[in-house]
Amino acid sequence: MKRTTFRDGSSCDLWPFTERLFDMNASTTEDARKEIAKCMDLSKDGIHAMLLVFSAATRFLDEDVNTVESIKIFFGDSISNHMILVFTNGDQVGESTFKKMLSNKRARYLQELVRLCAHRVVLFDNRTSDAACQQQQLKKLLEAVDSVISDTDEVHGRQKEIDVEGYTAEEMSQSKKDMYDQYLMLITKMVEEKLNSSIGKLQNQLMEEQKARQKVESEVAEAKLRSEEEIRKLRESLEKAHQENDKARRFYEKFRWVDEKCSIM
Repeated sequence: MKRTTFRDGSSCDLWPFTERLFDMNASTTEDARKEIAKCMDLSKDGIHAMLLVFSAATRFLDEDVNTVESIKIFFGDSISNHMILVFTNGDQVGESTFKKMLSNKRARYLQELVRLCAHRVVLFDNRTSDAACQQQQLKKLLEAVDSVISDTDEVHGRQKEIDVEGYTAEEMSQSKKDMYDQYLMLITKMVEEKLNSSIGKLQNQLMEEQKARQKVESEVAEAKLRSEEEIRKLRESLEKAHQENDKARRFYEKFRWVDEKCSIM
């Protein structure tokens, strides 16, 4: 976790995580389990805001969609109330191109995500040295964070009262353990589903390749049969032509012998 203090004295605790936390293609889930435990400990008092960072220089990929959906499954659909979309490389694409990207009708998932996040979208430049521009972009981000905090602080406060009231320390500890176990079960289920899906895709791909290979082998066999048949017919034609040629030659020789005999007489 990183703590940042701003010029006005306010501070922000930032817990960075990568999309690998939700990468169901990972060979093991041990790292994911550790990250989940850390996440639960750091967010025990509630998450104020979640920043989803994407590049504006590339199109919204299927991997990005899978990451967002995994986050929604892991934290619940209500996590969209805490989401802020942050796009980088603003100086590379420009403001107008970025707006066109968000309004592109073919990018329906991105448009729906923007709507779910209540249009909390911030575009950052990567290479600008303009301090005023940097400050303006940071200000816009902090305003988005403040808008989320104002909506969630009250909810967090009410939730704490509900959680604490009527529960002993032992019961609260057991509740946290149960919650942790539920998260582990959830991530395990997600991994298994992704693994089964990957296995299914590989099996389908293998079957398609086998079908394609069998088709090629069948076509090769048919082509070989056709070739052998053509060769057989060609040999028969040549043999027939040879026989007819011999027959014509014998007839010619016989005719010439008769002609010569008649001339002598």
